[in-house]
Amino acid sequence: MSVLRDLARYPSVYDDNAVFLGEFAFLVRKKFPSLQFLSIWNEAEEEQARGASLDNINALFVACLSADGGESVLSEEDAGAPVAPVKLAEEALTDTQRGIRAAIKAADNSYRVYFFTPVRSKIGMSISARVSTSYVATDVRQKIIEAVLAEFGQTAAASRRGRNRPLYKRVYELLRQKVPALTSGDADLTVSIDEPPSLALRPEMWRYVAADSLAVNVDTANIVTPTWGG
Repeated sequence: MSVLRDLARYPSVYDDNAVFLGEFAFLVRKKFPSLQFLSIWNEAEEEQARGASLDNINALFVACLSADGGESVLSEEDAGAPVAPVKLAEEALTDTQRGIRAAIKAADNSYRVYFFTPVRSKIGMSISARVSTSYVATDVRQKIIEAVLAEFGQTAAASRRGRNRPLYKRVYELLRQKVPALTSGDADLTVSIDEPPSLALRPEMWRYVAADSLAVNVDTANIVTPTWGG
């Protein structure tokens, strides 16, 4: 179901003859549904990240990680100290990467296909909540953690694509849907997401919220539910 939800995000595609950039991503995801991470980008995005080069002309760029984690992955601990991906040589490609290239070539053999190592980057997020004393703070905290990691964690559909960037609106909606304690009375909620510089959101970035990058604090208070005429 998670794979189907991920594929449903793409526009309608009727066959495997990819033309637009999003169709190549759809095609590869369809043929390799168990990929932990996949990002496919074009010349324009590559030059935004690393500048112009003749090698970028008529090329597609891929960063991926298969289900067994057979590909190399780099880690970026600080957005202020970016880690450059490694452009892989032919002899360094895995069977999965060769299969992805073959799928792209079958759709359009005019492209050159280059592979880069994904760069892992954990998204820092802090959440503070105040709920009624009728709830147990530790239980509410655990539900918040479970909801966030299910939606934005390492295995979430949103995190399996490049440049994942959780929106505040989505986080607030998610928590109010999944955690009933946050919808009662005058319960309050504050979310803060670490925002890296725009240049740090490179197409090879595998970004997700991890248990050790998520801070959740829940307090309880006597909260009176507003009544009619009160």
